[in-house]
Amino acid sequence: MLLDAVTIGNLRNYDMVIVTRAKKISTEKLEMFMDYVGFGGRLVWTGDAGTDKGNTDEYLQLGQREEGGSEEIIGPWARKNFDEQVSFDQFLGVNYIGNYCGLSPNGCPAGEEFPWAGVYDPAERDHPLVNSIRPGLKAYGNTAIVKARGDTPTTVVLNLDTGGNILKKDNENLGRIFPQIVESGFGGRVVYYAIPPEMQLSEGMPEKYSLFMENMYYGMLH
Repeated sequence: MLLDAVTIGNLRNYDMVIVTRAKKISTEKLEMFMDYVGFGGRLVWTGDAGTDKGNTDEYLQLGQREEGGSEEIIGPWARKNFDEQVSFDQFLGVNYIGNYCGLSPNGCPAGEEFPWAGVYDPAERDHPLVNSIRPGLKAYGNTAIVKARGDTPTTVVLNLDTGGNILKKDNENLGRIFPQIVESGFGGRVVYYAIPPEMQLSEGMPEKYSLFMENMYYGMLH
């Protein structure tokens, strides 16, 4: 479904909506998805979806959210719609930092679509979204690197252990443990996946894990 043609009326016809491979999303559309959840829908947000704003949109500065803050941009999911703050980062419960291959000074091997990224470590082993997923599964792909927010009620369901600290090109140390599945504080109706679950079944993926797709549908709809 093309985002430009979607309205809140369209969304309300569905029990669950998955937003994937849609990097450019306007602030107006982000608000639409927030409204959809407010009406009782279930939302799965993936990877770097919505990290590029619309042509006339504005990112929110720290000083516009916190008194005495700087003009630093909070992140791509924190937006400004005229005088209104659209805090989609708080809505998802995570801050987007970048994609795995773009953060490392050495990047990923040229032409390698699914680079080894680390291993998966379930943080909530009994959670339905990771049911039957054993610790230590190898992780592949250009996953989004995010950090869980401390000011919103979130549950980190699955982590990625990269096996070594990720150092950005400016030598900033990002650490080695990053959330891969995060459930936000909307009664389990909003879940963020750092890598689209369907990618686990992509042709060329070194190891395929169908459990990610099965658990997502089961965990969100039952």
